[in-house]
Amino acid sequence: MIISPSVISPYKIPTFQSGGASFVGLLDLYPSAAAAYSVRLLKSDYAGSAMEVRRSSDNALQDIGFDANGDLDTASLVSFVGAGDGFVRTWYDQSGNANDAQNTTASQQPQIVSSGSLVLLNGKVAVDFDGLNDVLQSVSANQMTNSAELYVVSVLNIETSGANEHAFGVSYTGSVSNLMSLGSSGDNYRFRYSVNATFQAVSAFRGGSTDRILMSGNYDGVNLDMNINNNSYSSAQSIGTATGEYFFIGKLGTNNPFDGKMQESIIWTGDKTSVKSQIESNINTYYSIY
Repeated sequence: MIISPSVISPYKIPTFQSGGASFVGLLDLYPSAAAAYSVRLLKSDYAGSAMEVRRSSDNALQDIGFDANGDLDTASLVSFVGAGDGFVRTWYDQSGNANDAQNTTASQQPQIVSSGSLVLLNGKVAVDFDGLNDVLQSVSANQMTNSAELYVVSVLNIETSGANEHAFGVSYTGSVSNLMSLGSSGDNYRFRYSVNATFQAVSAFRGGSTDRILMSGNYDGVNLDMNINNNSYSSAQSIGTATGEYFFIGKLGTNNPFDGKMQESIIWTGDKTSVKSQIESNINTYYSIY
């Protein structure tokens, strides 16, 4: 069961946020994102936490913020969780649109600490989805009322090849047939866009299970473009517009779960053809992906 982020736990403990006096984040350079989730600080004036974490020892909850460099405060995270496991209950939206992604069902929360050790992807902390039922979901998709053009980007790895996997996206009607998502299908990475029963996708051959990728999709109203580690795949499409209902991370409802780790996912409305290379360069500089 997924419950509104407005449900506040009595165990929730706020933490101080800081990106440093001269900090400039990705969303300072490229603002107006519809939703933004990350293990790093993305915006200099963002005053919230990165995520709310539940520890396995007593199910207590605590907000985990950022350190002085704008990185996830992993020292506070490990100190809070202790020798047990830590799970992400809420991944806070840094865009300013309150699209926090949450799941209050303990068995469906992705993991970030395992037996007292951070879950890592290429040396940086990551959120691990189990490929079974882990999912985080927003209550609404603010600023998605006209999605004729959009750009979405994610840093992740996809550990299995098999059925369809929805790693990150937006639902337009609450059904699998009406959505935008990044993920995979069998042995292919896939940027999928389906509105009003019009299904389109761009695919590329998927590499090994340990590969970390910077995956993006841009739809300018005519062309559906996908980038995988700075390699481009494109096709002309005609899809139309729709009103977004909610953002999801990990799977769409009960369908097509994501088996892998994620560090960052952001979506902007509007065509970002002119700046997407700069956005992805910023992300690659931080995560050292390719």
